[in-house]
Amino acid sequence: MNIQHKATRFSSRAHFRWQTAAAIFLCVAILSFLSPQVGQLGRGLRTTLPALVIAWFAIHQISRRAFISAFMRYRAAFMLGLIFLIQAGLRFAYADNAIDLWHTFFWGPLLALAFLLWIGAYAELGGNAVRQFRRLLLFGWSVSLALGLPSLLENPGVARTTMGNQFAVENAALWAPYGVGEYSVYTTAAICLVPLFSVAFGLRRGMRWLGLVLVCLVASAVVLSTFTMASVLLVLSLFGILLAWVRHARGWSRLRRGIFAPVVIASLFFLYSLAPLIPQSNTIVLKAERLFGGIFTTGLAKGDETGRGSMFVDEMKTFANDPFLGYIPHFTGETGYGHSSFSNSLVLFGLFGAALWVVALWSVFKGCLRHAGSSMERDALYFSWLGFVLGGILNPLWHITATLGGLFALTLPAREMGNKPDRYSRWNKLVPSASSIADGQVHEDVGTGMNLNGFVRRGR
Repeated sequence: MNIQHKATRFSSRAHFRWQTAAAIFLCVAILSFLSPQVGQLGRGLRTTLPALVIAWFAIHQISRRAFISAFMRYRAAFMLGLIFLIQAGLRFAYADNAIDLWHTFFWGPLLALAFLLWIGAYAELGGNAVRQFRRLLLFGWSVSLALGLPSLLENPGVARTTMGNQFAVENAALWAPYGVGEYSVYTTAAICLVPLFSVAFGLRRGMRWLGLVLVCLVASAVVLSTFTMASVLLVLSLFGILLAWVRHARGWSRLRRGIFAPVVIASLFFLYSLAPLIPQSNTIVLKAERLFGGIFTTGLAKGDETGRGSMFVDEMKTFANDPFLGYIPHFTGETGYGHSSFSNSLVLFGLFGAALWVVALWSVFKGCLRHAGSSMERDALYFSWLGFVLGGILNPLWHITATLGGLFALTLPAREMGNKPDRYSRWNKLVPSASSIADGQVHEDVGTGMNLNGFVRRGR
């Protein structure tokens, strides 16, 4: 009896150690795209690939079929994504000067699908594992961006020097150790702010306030970055947080929060009036006022002072000439040159090619929605993906690994979350999963070595 108890405790401890190792290295892989400091260590072979290999080994020690189950769970996304990559590769293989196209529309989606598989496999380990992973990501990402606040305050607009100029690469390498990132880092943070709030709000009461403070620091970093689109998406996320906070309550608590909500909204207008006092926020407000004022008075093509509106209109005209085939090198269409994932996808791949990637992401969203647990998780899912869609219309976000990796990490649910059964796994009825064992859903009779579901307890 004592030997069996010791074996059970050893198995539980080993399970927790492998689970923690998988969570840590999976966080490192994702933070190599989301954290300026971790990204400075090197993406690809130097950081991301070794971290993914170690995470795979740790997950495999717990469940040998986790990756197969994850593939079956999101098989529509993987199959459509594979077809998208094949047709994109065939186009770019015969195109001239297609380095940027390969980077944005092939390697970006490929790495995003890899993150989907790895995070989906880790989610097979259960709700406790997913919560542990999200907590690590919350603290790691938040602390990374919070460390950049002094540099963003002392050097207004310094984040803009990391993109759009001939010294962008040198400036990014110079400021990354101080926590200053590129625009994709802050735009992704703005999109994922509601899921981050959901993770922080779900912490124990002693740690909850620390988590909420970190979320506020992330929001501050987005504002101080002076990226207008990131700030617009931040406002959307703030409304999402307020709605999720009110809807999560019950009874009189919901009534009190509902009464307090208008006060919070009014305070946002008050902060807007104080924006000219801070150089960073003043830059955002002035640019946003000029953009919206110009668009409403003279139209999108002429009113956008950045020139992105006219590029969007030109791309849509090009798409109208070749709506189905898209860009075929030396035959028809153009490669696209705008600043919108929506128009770029239509010009490059045509209607059917662009639909492949859109439907693949839609299948992931639908799978997340099916297994979402609480109302706060559903609200976080809705607002984060809504911000992702709107941001992709105005910015090149739909194929970026950083944005998709952050979304997958904070919205992919565990197997047990939600009430509807998972129709993608055909093994759950035959063999108890590692997640059910980890969360205590499979109970064993220590004396006989049998669990109450009637399966023999086996080792690895």
